[in-house]
Amino acid sequence: MTHVLQNWQTEHELHATLEKLLQDKKYLAAFRAFLQSEFSEENIEFWLACEDFRSTTSSGDLHWKAEKIYKEFIEPTACREINVDFHIKEKIKKSLEKPSLSSFDEAQRHVYLLMERDSWPRFLHSDAYLSLKHKSRTLCTYNRVWAKKESSISEAKPKEFGLNKTMPSLIVEPLNTEQFIMDRDDRKRNKNIGKNFMCRLQGMFSHSSSSESRLTLEDTQQWSQSLERLLESKYGLATFRNFLKSEYSDENIEFWLTCEDYKKIKSSFRMSSRAKKIYEQFVKAESPKEINIDYHTREQIKRSVKSPNLHCFDEAQKMVYGLMERDSYPRFLRSDIYRTLLENLAADAAKG
Repeated sequence: MTHVLQNWQTEHELHATLEKLLQDKKYLAAFRAFLQSEFSEENIEFWLACEDFRSTTSSGDLHWKAEKIYKEFIEPTACREINVDFHIKEKIKKSLEKPSLSSFDEAQRHVYLLMERDSWPRFLHSDAYLSLKHKSRTLCTYNRVWAKKESSISEAKPKEFGLNKTMPSLIVEPLNTEQFIMDRDDRKRNKNIGKNFMCRLQGMFSHSSSSESRLTLEDTQQWSQSLERLLESKYGLATFRNFLKSEYSDENIEFWLTCEDYKKIKSSFRMSSRAKKIYEQFVKAESPKEINIDYHTREQIKRSVKSPNLHCFDEAQKMVYGLMERDSYPRFLRSDIYRTLLENLAADAAKG
């Protein structure tokens, strides 16, 4: 039990600060995914871009990287504009004429403090963090107990393990589940999170000419009717994609959307190059976003991309849609991200 407590303390100390979490690839990935699910990832992405920028050794690279960071995060109407004051933005703009490794230092410090005060505490209470921490502790506890049992076995006398003897059972001390259960009241904390999510979601389509110009409670409630209804809504699709990204399981929706786009191709040359790209990205064994389809379908696509047509991926697309309908879609309907939207839209509707 002492080992279990020591392990918990070590794990707790390791991620007691934002600084230490950012040094751990596993927890950093979870933090990024958590922020993406809230449509608030611009701060962590800017911070990481600055870290990469400061490791630049070539003066030529320094120039184009500085320009890229400015256009993506700093300039007004940037696609990922960070929240820093005008004075800092102007200093960065002037520094672009002759950028140095410290060009973004002030803005990076400012963004770090914003994350430390706002995003970081929320992440510590999120399901993503608690689940990851639980898995890590359980694995480390198991390894410690297993090592201890192995040690006792190796030191025991051979006669103790005759046919009439049994191996000692591997008993892991029960973990304190209270550490991993999020209080219901805490889940409903800070309604600004939901408001911020809604604003960002609507901001994505603020310049759209579509008739679905505003996110409404009625439309959002209809997402629960079917997966088809959800994917027909631009807001529903965007929310569903972010939910899947937060779970590291977005390959199916990305493949489905890619197939929808592929079926609109009219040029035979473009169709050929696009089919090969889809195969390399989603279908080929060990591909970056390999989808879960059977061997027969995979081989059929492999043959068809040599002389592709608009229906090359139809069977795989149907299979992937079925997987989402049975698995991802029901989880989405139970998720915090969907419930938060409904609660905030209902509150707005009640106010009139």
